Parts: sequence; C-alpha cells; structure tokens
Amino acid sequence: MKKQNRFTLDVSINDYKRAKRLLEDAMVNYDCTNSDFIHVPSINLLVAKERSWEGESLTGAEKELHARGQRIITLREMREFLKFTKENYFEIYEEITGVREPLRGEYLDARIDGDICRFAIHYYSFNEEGKIIKNRELINQSETLMRDRRERPSRNRWSPEYGISLENWLANPTKNGFPRKDIEKGKMCYEAPSICWFYPSAVKLIADDTYFYLAARNQRDIDSEEYCGFRAVMLPE
Repeated sequence: MKKQNRFTLDVSINDYKRAKRLLEDAMVNYDCTNSDFIHVPSINLLVAKERSWEGESLTGAEKELHARGQRIITLREMREFLKFTKENYFEIYEEITGVREPLRGEYLDARIDGDICRFAIHYYSFNEEGKIIKNRELINQSETLMRDRRERPSRNRWSPEYGISLENWLANPTKNGFPRKDIEKGKMCYEAPSICWFYPSAVKLIADDTYFYLAARNQRDIDSEEYCGFRAVMLPE
C-alpha cells in the first residue's frame, strides 16, 4: 500500500512538471502569435506591430526575447520595416515617425564601440539554422555621416532646415544602415555615432511634438528612459 502511494505521488509530480512545461510553452506561443507580427518580405522576418518592455534595460529585453527565439530589431531591419509599413501599414509608420505627442522611443539592436580611429557596430542575427548569433562590423567612416545634424551652426537650437531627409535615409543608407555623408537635408534630426570612454553607445529612434530623430547615445542612459521600448523580430514558421 505504501509503495502504491509513493508510485502515485511520483506520477503526480511528473504530470505536474509536464503540465507546467506545456503551460510555459503555451504562454510563449501566445505572446508570439502571428497576429501580433507583420511579415516583411525584403528581410523575410516577422516584425512586432508594437513596442514592448518600456523602461526595460537592453540586456533584460535581450534575455527575454532570446529565450523565446526572438531578438530586437536591428538598424537595417528597422529601415526595411519603415519602408514596408509606409506603403502597407501607414498607422504603424506614423506611430513611429509622427511628430506629435506623446514622447515615444525604441532602442534598436545596435551597440557602437571602438576608438577615435575605428568604430564598430554590434548586433544579433539569425544564422542559417535559425540560431541567434552575435555580429560585429566596422563602420565605414568615409561614407557615414559622422556629425550631428540637429542644430544650426553657431546657434544652440534645432533647425528643421539643418536636419536630414528621412526619405533619403530609407532609400540610400550605408552598409551598416546609417545616413550617408551626402544625405539630403530634411526635418529629421540625427545624432552621429560616438564613443564614450566607459560605455558603448546605443542606437534609438525618438519622436515627440517637436522632432523625429535617430540617435546614438551612451548606453548608461538606457535604464533611465521609461518611454523607450523594444520591437521584437522572429523567423517565419
């Protein structure tokens, strides 16, 4: 009788563990339903319609997404996403780029480090087996716009005539996804890649009632900006 009770207890524990794993898998699959994502043909990825994890750290968001087989959208992928949504899901495009309240922002999967002579960008991607891998590329400074374009020279204020063209950036970026040196003028603000002695820079998009801009900022600022979130991408089934 005692053996039967022990056997019954063992089976119950195993059933509980199995049910728990199935529930966890179901929760992940629920969060990753295709209805929450858009397929972008040019990059063959599913991109989340909305940002998540506002105020979360970059490292924390990465761990959450990687555990689900997802990752944060990169700079090049965001460009393709903006081009696609402008033509097919304009409400999403406008939500990201629209110059209006409230203050909105999202970090991209792009860390920049290096020294005065060489800058490098770090990001994750999917390999041929569908696994998430790290990448590092040097930034070609000879073709990349390496100066801020958000303030009129000799004046401490932003001028829309001194920004960059959003359309030109989407149509003709560098290999790394940054604006080119010869980019046309426009109303989009831009903070060029920069290096801090102790922290790498992180790249993000910001929009409010004054401007929309692409910025590369010190990574220590990430945890203090509650309005910034992250956009997930994953492979199609």
